[in-house]
Amino acid sequence: MNFFFRTNFNEKIGLGHLFRCLRLIRYFETQKHSCYLFIDLLKKKFHFLKNFNVIPIYKKKIQFFDQKRDIVQFTRATKNFRKGNVIIDDYRIAVDWEKRISKFHNKVVVIDDLNKKHYSDYIINYNPSFDLTRNFNYKNVLKKNCKILLGHKFSILEKKKKRKKSRNFNVIMYNGSSGDLIFFEKIIKIFLLKKKKLHKKNVIFKVVIGPFSKNKEKILNFSKRNKQIIPILNCYNLNDILFDADLFVGSAGVSSFEAALNKVPSILFQVNNNQNVQSKYMEKIGHFIILKLKDLYAYEKISKLILLAKLQYRRFLYLSKNQEFSIDSKGTKRILENITKKNISQLTHNKTNKKLIENQSTRIRKVNDKDINHYLYSRNLKLNRDYGTTLKKIIPIDHYNWWFITKRISYVLIKNNKRMLYFYHENIFSDKTYSYFLSGWFACHSNCGIREILYALNWQKNMKLNVANSKQKIMWLGIIKNNNKFSMKLSKYIDWKRLNEKNSRSKILKKYYNINKGYVYYSR
Repeated sequence: MNFFFRTNFNEKIGLGHLFRCLRLIRYFETQKHSCYLFIDLLKKKFHFLKNFNVIPIYKKKIQFFDQKRDIVQFTRATKNFRKGNVIIDDYRIAVDWEKRISKFHNKVVVIDDLNKKHYSDYIINYNPSFDLTRNFNYKNVLKKNCKILLGHKFSILEKKKKRKKSRNFNVIMYNGSSGDLIFFEKIIKIFLLKKKKLHKKNVIFKVVIGPFSKNKEKILNFSKRNKQIIPILNCYNLNDILFDADLFVGSAGVSSFEAALNKVPSILFQVNNNQNVQSKYMEKIGHFIILKLKDLYAYEKISKLILLAKLQYRRFLYLSKNQEFSIDSKGTKRILENITKKNISQLTHNKTNKKLIENQSTRIRKVNDKDINHYLYSRNLKLNRDYGTTLKKIIPIDHYNWWFITKRISYVLIKNNKRMLYFYHENIFSDKTYSYFLSGWFACHSNCGIREILYALNWQKNMKLNVANSKQKIMWLGIIKNNNKFSMKLSKYIDWKRLNEKNSRSKILKKYYNINKGYVYYSR
């Protein structure tokens, strides 16, 4: 059977679309199918295209992409072959192209990250958010009987290598095939200059240099001066280097699935629109540290987070291994079976949304690392910021760095299987008589009311706390903003007493939070 792949690659779009096609081609050819790769133009020979049937459909560089012209060029390029299946992985191609080409070939298959409109026989989108198929916009499916292959089961990956132990702490850094490497150079420099020798010892930075990478010479020159930087050239499959990786730092594209396949802890940056997947879905494949493109400029903070990953490695490893959706390398096989065989089930295509049986009981559990993003989301809710110690939203990089060093112990109250309220305590000071614990709470659901808050705070009051000296008494402290009438009223029900600003306990809180006006202090 013939398969015609239509895609493209260059300095602007990188190699992501191309390499998905190449992975499919490699597998399809092992199953005795004939595969042909159609691209715009091939100016020079590329090592990664060796042994593939590559057919350029233009003789010279096109100034702009035109649907009608491309239809003509593609049909001309394929007219000497028997009819086959056309597989498209190209954002430029739209509905009109798909409609016209479907008249000349057997089936049209589209690989799409963006949930656009399509007129095709198959749509493949392995964005983990579409494992919950109700998130997919079915109105964009314009052809009847189109088969939709959704979710992580259709991720286009190749087999991983066997994990290899290393004496070093290996950090793999990858900013796509055309990304700027100056970010990594600056992050590494800060790490090596400012971190203690004990902590930076045996940390090796392996920086992947793509064929279109910008500022590659900075990494190459840096590596000549420092043995802890190893440039990786001609690497077109991250599995070749992730087998001994301890941490992956890079773009949240296809590489995020390769990191998930290898269960490597990661710090991901969403650098393109097609990578903007909500953290709650990335968490399902083991990625909890998700940052934006602008965060790449926070060199000092990223350097600190990399160090924390080394120091708190068990926690990072726990997150990467606790995948709700287990990523494997069988997506290419599932795709081929669906295209070539009849009556293959669409593994994740299920529009029904079974409601969970509500658990009316209320329970409390200790917060764990898998709560990291929901905790941040809740802290940043307007209702919490209006009455908290800061009005500004906490940015993710600051939250992640705080999370892995904080001594705060947090709990979450759950009702009807939903997180309703976070509350916490922290031992901030001790003297001969008292051990002072800061107490606080913030809502994480609109249905959180006074009952849930009182339930949590009374539970907290009765819990046993560890103190350095068994003779010390427990003294609870809290901060309430002047405009928070609800909390001031609530304090009467839990036996809190307002402190005078000149009180020694008030001074402790002022110093701890670095605040002056606009707050009242309570203790119990």
